[in-house]
Amino acid sequence: MTESITISDALMECLGAAMNAPETPRVIMLSGPQGIGKSTALKTLEQAYPDRLVTLSLDDFYLTHRERKLLANEAHALCSMRGPPGTHDLEMLNATIDRILNSQEKRDIAVPVFSKQQDDRLQTPRTLKLSAGPKTILLEGWLLGALADLAASRDSPINDLEANEDADGIWRDWQEHHLAGGYAALWARADLFCHLTTSSFDNVSAWRVQQEATTLGCQPEDLPPERQRWVERFVKHYERITRRMIDGGREKGVSVAVSKDRQVYSSHGPD
Repeated sequence: MTESITISDALMECLGAAMNAPETPRVIMLSGPQGIGKSTALKTLEQAYPDRLVTLSLDDFYLTHRERKLLANEAHALCSMRGPPGTHDLEMLNATIDRILNSQEKRDIAVPVFSKQQDDRLQTPRTLKLSAGPKTILLEGWLLGALADLAASRDSPINDLEANEDADGIWRDWQEHHLAGGYAALWARADLFCHLTTSSFDNVSAWRVQQEATTLGCQPEDLPPERQRWVERFVKHYERITRRMIDGGREKGVSVAVSKDRQVYSSHGPD
C-alpha cells in the first residue's frame, strides 16, 4: 500500500469482497484495540449494506455490575472490571446471534445496551430491526479472535497491576481458561476475522485517553488528573492480551495495520 487510507476505506476493500462473494459469510468478527476506530468504521459499513449487514458490539454483552461484583467475591477482585475474558454474557450473545441468523422474515429483536458511564447494562434494550432474507452479522470487539495462553499465570507480571494485584496469577489464569473455553467456541462461529492492529501498545494507551476525553467532552490535555490515572490503570487490565494480539496471537484473518494517527499503512489477508 503506497498511500495512506482510512480504516473505513480499508474495511470496505477487505470486507466488500467477502460481502459480494457467492458464499457470503454469515458471521464476521472485527477486532481492534480500544480507541482504534472500530465504531466509526462500522457506520460506513452499515450504510454500504443496510439490508444485509447487522452489527453487534461485544461491549453490549458485558455482565451486569452486580454479576461482576459477585465474580470479584468468588474468583478474584479484578474480575469486577469489565472487558477481560470472563466478563461477558456469552450465552446471551450466542442466543442473539442465533436469533438473527435464523430470521428470514422482517422482524424486531431486542439487543442489550451497556452504559460505560454507568458501568452497567441498561434496563431498556435497543430494538434491532431486521429486514427479510439472509443476514451477515458483523460483531466488533477488542479481543475477538484472541488466542489463549494457559501458561500466562506463570509468566512474570507485565505491569504493576499484575505485580501488585495478581502476583499469584489467579486472575490471569481465570481469564485464560475462559478464553480457551467459551470464547474459543464463539470464535469458531466466525466465517471471517478482520483484525485492526498497530505497532505499539503505547498507541493504544494514547487512543484510550482520547476516547475518555471525548466521552467527557474535553480535549485530551484537559482530562482531569484523577480520570487520567483511572485510564492508565484501566488499560493495564487489557495490556497482556492486547500485546499478544499485536504480536500475532490471534485467529487467522484479514489484518489492517494502523498508525498512531489512525491511518492505514498496510492491509493484507486473509493470512
